[in-house]
Amino acid sequence: GGVVNLAHGAFYALGAYVSVEITKYLGFGAAAAISPVAVALIGIAFERFLLRRFYTADPILSLLVTFALAMVAEQLIRMIWGAAPLAYGMPPAFKGNVTIGGLSLSAYQIFACLFSLAVCLLVWAVLTKTRIGMIVRAATEDSERTRALGINVTRWVTPVFGFGIALAG
Repeated sequence: GGVVNLAHGAFYALGAYVSVEITKYLGFGAAAAISPVAVALIGIAFERFLLRRFYTADPILSLLVTFALAMVAEQLIRMIWGAAPLAYGMPPAFKGNVTIGGLSLSAYQIFACLFSLAVCLLVWAVLTKTRIGMIVRAATEDSERTRALGINVTRWVTPVFGFGIALAG
């Protein structure tokens, strides 16, 4: 068995909408810090109370459950925020353009690229250079053999799932 998760897009969208709401009250920085955590907590609850039941079942069942979650999340987003696009203003700290050669980029585009690169490098470093990364890689490659080595794979599923959802959110 295994889990085929089609709900990451729903968590991504939820993260965007939560971020818009938090930005209204606390600003861009707080939204960037809080919304991934909020969406991760929702994802952890989804994993613990629903998805966990399908780990040993046919992978098509987890695909259907996560697809259903994506559909429900889309409808909830429409009910709460409507179907029209939401306006999201540029954070004041990122206004302006930077010209590199003949290419003009907004400060926000440069920030987004550099921040994404930093997150990718951090995830890569954690997965390849730490004991946690070694355990996660081993458990995803061969969970039975990892269990035979005395590692409680089940203990790692929820935090890793939550981290992945935080990245999506």
